[in-house]
Amino acid sequence: MKNYTRIVERKQHLQYEEMEEAANQMFAENAKVEEITEFLVALSNKGETTKEVAALASVMTKHAIPLDVPEARYLDNCGTGAMDRTRSILVRHLLSYWRVLG
Repeated sequence: MKNYTRIVERKQHLQYEEMEEAANQMFAENAKVEEITEFLVALSNKGETTKEVAALASVMTKHAIPLDVPEARYLDNCGTGAMDRTRSILVRHLLSYWRVLG
């Protein structure tokens, strides 16, 4: 994990396969929270590429635990709103609430 942290600290992008390996290391039982934190902070400071996000999503999907959830109408309101610290709300969230609740 440390070698990938050093790469992104130098503002260099990871290849898809490198990000897959870094993500797999994050999900390993022996992963250290401090190392994961350092890596993710460095990645955020650099700015994530679509390849890095896709690789992480792929690994997360492989590690996901299946849930037995009854079929119904659900609303996923998780998003990236107000990440610019403007305390704004994304219009698409409001539209989602309106559509489901309205």
